[in-house]
Amino acid sequence: MKWSRLVLAAVVLGGFASVASAGSTWILWSEYMKFDITPAGEVGELTAHLWEIENAFETRAQCLGETEKYIAEMESLHKGRKGVDFARDEIAGRKRVHVQSGTQKEIYSAVCLPETVDPREKK
Repeated sequence: MKWSRLVLAAVVLGGFASVASAGSTWILWSEYMKFDITPAGEVGELTAHLWEIENAFETRAQCLGETEKYIAEMESLHKGRKGVDFARDEIAGRKRVHVQSGTQKEIYSAVCLPETVDPREKK
């Protein structure tokens, strides 16, 4: 009798845990980094670094759908300018666009994280 109650309690608690995780909010975070380019053409000192919350979504799929839109929007801000080079990549689930012109390189990235995860450095 005691075992059946324990099993029932485990099943019920497990069900609550899965409902809680399924109902969590997904946050679209953007990261901006700006670097100086050295005279040798290499990436130098980090001169700006900023994380921002762009939006929140009920599902991870919705959030992921918006990452591409965000990256395309950041890329479009610089399109048509002379002397600007673009490169795109994705690393660890983070979509990025690299924009380089003259002596500066900017990296815009977008990543979806559960609301309980904050990617900013602890102070």
